[in-house]
Amino acid sequence: MIRILLQLTLLLLFTVSANAQEEVLLGHPLMPGDTGITYKVTEYLPVFPFCDDFEDYEHREQLQCSHKKMMDFIYNILEYPIDVTTDAPVINVLISMIVERDGRLTSIKHKGRKNPVPQPMIDEALRIFDIIAKELPPWIPGYQKGEAVRVTQTMVVQFRKPK
Repeated sequence: MIRILLQLTLLLLFTVSANAQEEVLLGHPLMPGDTGITYKVTEYLPVFPFCDDFEDYEHREQLQCSHKKMMDFIYNILEYPIDVTTDAPVINVLISMIVERDGRLTSIKHKGRKNPVPQPMIDEALRIFDIIAKELPPWIPGYQKGEAVRVTQTMVVQFRKPK
């Protein structure tokens, strides 16, 4: 009985991971030599453009630069939707994306939460990441074992109620 249960569990896990991998592959052509695997954790995380003049041993400083420059970019073009009425002083919109091996951003989407977020705020956050994906230089990709890999990233766009 335990053996059958274990086999069913392994089959279910394999099916779920195979379906997840197929989902990643659909609609996004893979680069030559790409395995289709998307990482969540890597030795070196992807870095926003304009922070490429650091040495390997300075990766923490490079990530700090990346975070600061990305936040500066986002909040310079962020427009608080005027048609949103909410009592919440701050609303966070989670955006999920994949940084490809060549630094392109793909699969940009709102990552749903338990608390509903007003649609105009989701639209504004997606607009910003669409600009980042289409108009800025490619990101520095994530690296695992010395090779560039696809990495899933989740970013937060914070909307503060204007005073």
